[in-house]
Amino acid sequence: MFPSDKIYAHLDDIFVNNKYFDTVQIYRTAVLKNNLFPVIKNEKFVPEIYIWRKIDENYCIIVVPEILEIVKYLDDGMTKSGRYNILNNPIGYCYYFNQKAELTHGFKKYVYHGIVRALVRLANRKMEDFSFVICKNPISLFTAFIFRIKIRGKKNGF
Repeated sequence: MFPSDKIYAHLDDIFVNNKYFDTVQIYRTAVLKNNLFPVIKNEKFVPEIYIWRKIDENYCIIVVPEILEIVKYLDDGMTKSGRYNILNNPIGYCYYFNQKAELTHGFKKYVYHGIVRALVRLANRKMEDFSFVICKNPISLFTAFIFRIKIRGKKNGF
């Protein structure tokens, strides 16, 4: 049972200013079955926050301020292999950054659209293959250019 001092919240109440930290999430099976990860051919990863945000649209989180799990970071774990995940799963990250663009306003929205544009090109796909609304604002085009250079420069030098 959850403690009596449980707090109901949404993700933005917990992860203030998009600052994420390690948490343990426990979801009802029915909720997860109604919010499946997208299946993408030749890819194996979509950031978990994508599904968390989908679930957050209809549900609150119960915050339990207790230690539920103690973990050890692995040398080859997700934290250390973030760029590899992006390179190997660009469309999975498109879903995530497109969702961020939908939830953001102003300058950052165009930055996220630019990242989506860069990831689609990284995957050697055409923009028309996606239902994403990817704007052609100069900011998003510039961001796409910079992001591609950053990823390409890191391809061989991880």
